[in-house]
Amino acid sequence: MPGLAVGANNRNQYQPMLESIDNLLSSMSNQSIQQFGLPSPNQETNSSASNREYLKELSYDIDRLSKLVNDNVPKLNEEQKGIYNEVISSIFSNSGLLFFL
Repeated sequence: MPGLAVGANNRNQYQPMLESIDNLLSSMSNQSIQQFGLPSPNQETNSSASNREYLKELSYDIDRLSKLVNDNVPKLNEEQKGIYNEVISSIFSNSGLLFFL
């Protein structure tokens, strides 16, 4: 299969597509995009996209979530409250327990 020539001028516009294809191939067949004659995504761009996703996951509204917890914990039944307390206790004691709920 002939390789796809992607010039420096238009390489950035192909990055999201190349990253998606590479991720899909990797998850489905443990093969890289290069094995199919396509250029690999720019790792620097891929890394910055991952960092953006990571930062997005960490940028939650603590006040809103605290209110949500404070409003809903009193509504838990006894069994739910017991599980909630076990999970919270595990978190604050750094015991690293694994829960299957």
